[in-house]
Amino acid sequence: MSSFSAVNRIAPAAIVLLALALRLIRLRHFGLGNDEIAEVFWSALPLREMLHYVMKDGVHPPLDYFMQFVLDRMTSTEWIWRVPRVLAGTATVALMMPLTRRWFDERAGWIAALLLAVSPIHIRFSQEVRPYAFGLFWMVLAIVLLQKAMRRDGETATDDLLASSPSRLLAASWFLSVYLAAMTLYFAGMIAALVSIAMILFSMPQLRRKLPLIILGWVVLYAPWLPVILGAARATPPNPRDQLTWSWFAYRLQTLGTGDWQVEPISFGSWILWLFALIGLVFAIGNRRTKPAAIWLVVGLALEITALQLRPHYPAIRHLLPAWMGVFPLVGYAGSRARRLAVALLAVLFFDAQTLRAYYNHGRPEWNRVVDFVVERVKPGERVILSNNWTDLNFGWYWHQQPRAVEIEKASGPVHVEGPAWFVISACGVTPELARMPLAQEFHYTNHCEVRYIPKGETLDMGACP
Repeated sequence: MSSFSAVNRIAPAAIVLLALALRLIRLRHFGLGNDEIAEVFWSALPLREMLHYVMKDGVHPPLDYFMQFVLDRMTSTEWIWRVPRVLAGTATVALMMPLTRRWFDERAGWIAALLLAVSPIHIRFSQEVRPYAFGLFWMVLAIVLLQKAMRRDGETATDDLLASSPSRLLAASWFLSVYLAAMTLYFAGMIAALVSIAMILFSMPQLRRKLPLIILGWVVLYAPWLPVILGAARATPPNPRDQLTWSWFAYRLQTLGTGDWQVEPISFGSWILWLFALIGLVFAIGNRRTKPAAIWLVVGLALEITALQLRPHYPAIRHLLPAWMGVFPLVGYAGSRARRLAVALLAVLFFDAQTLRAYYNHGRPEWNRVVDFVVERVKPGERVILSNNWTDLNFGWYWHQQPRAVEIEKASGPVHVEGPAWFVISACGVTPELARMPLAQEFHYTNHCEVRYIPKGETLDMGACP
């Protein structure tokens, strides 16, 4: 066995095992965050009520909620709820190898999968009880299945879909995967369809004639959910439109590169990642067969940003994840073609490792720890008051799972509290009146949460915390 053959066998397994290990670290430590609590709370309701809330919210399609509905009836253990997302994230890393290899080459596939395996933001969303890990998985699976349905004859790619039973099965699986992506995450479905259509237009002439029928099929299957989308589009946006300034782009270049959630300059590692993506883009766009890889990143990001400008939502990095995934095949291709420069990708791994170290230490909300802290200290006769709705949702979720000496109260409007009392504040600033009260504990990475104690005989008067 040649040394290359041995590496060819070992490298894929090693990358997948690394991806799994990184997504399992501290899985039992972190508590649920705000959006996770909403999904878990709705999924614990009877099916009809759950669908009512999901449809009223309209932020995500229902498929992930259906899965959580089943998981909730199987176990109440949070880390087990995360395991399917961990497996979906790991499977996405595994799929990145054949996806990139079919467009480019073996070495490009290894590079793309390795960088995705250690990507801090992908690891984070592979540990969340939210739709992102599965949405990205279905999206990448759809592209891989369509690639597999193609056979290359020299430089000309043709399709043999529907010509045989295996190909019919591939066609059906690809079609279904695009639909499942769209029923899990809107933008994942959009990107899966975009890249699929580009592949068909550039490389699959026989299937090109069936494209209108394929698109019609997706629309028909999605029709029951279309009224929810239209209703959400007509509703008042929850946030104003983002201003596309340099700081807006810089934050996303860093966070989608090697950075974390904190505002920080674009790191050297992030610059290297995006530089290689640009090099790969130049290589890919000149080849008819590899153009879909370029379209994935460039057109995908343009569509996502445009959609968010037309229908503003809470500004969050996660909205751009489906198009961002197109970075990895392009970086892999650039690293494979420009081998003398590929050593620079070690800088990406170095900065990813730094961000992951911080993430595992304090990178997720720890409302479970906040509640443990208060439960251990509150005494009968003392009050526990929460500053706003945000604190009530997050703190209250864990508080009601604990044996407790008192019931919590939520502040509404101007606050007047007579001690002794515990005041839990998050997602809003600490007023001068509150600042003079003893700080019992600060949880900086949990929505800037603080627990302050109002001693007996003291009174707190302050305005409402939004």
